[in-house]
Amino acid sequence: MTVLGVELDGALVELREQTLSTMTSTVRVVREDGPSDPLTGVRPVVKIYEGPGKVQVPDQQERTTTVAGHVHTEQRDEIHVPVGAFAAHVGDVIEVVADEHDEYLVGRLYRVVRTLHKTRATAYRLAVSEVTT
Repeated sequence: MTVLGVELDGALVELREQTLSTMTSTVRVVREDGPSDPLTGVRPVVKIYEGPGKVQVPDQQERTTTVAGHVHTEQRDEIHVPVGAFAAHVGDVIEVVADEHDEYLVGRLYRVVRTLHKTRATAYRLAVSEVTT
């Protein structure tokens, strides 16, 4: 008789490789790091990761709120990156720098709003909000 956990552990490497094969975007992750410049107040930005990723929309439901007469609509997306690619932090900014299948993803910016870690993950799934101007 086999134990499910043992079987999952044995398959995890292959499952992660299969998941990686679906990451057809290239993403760049940057993070503010270090003290603010005393004259400008700007913090230095450091590249944390650049490599495979995937943009996902796990929930087609958006949230719309009205504050002081302004309508704000927010849709949560996810960016998937390989397990172990980097240690994500809330506030990291992710830019799609290339995509094999959708040219309109290139240049989009997302801010990490939550890290979604779990046991036996096949990818790091980062909850993000699109940064718009």
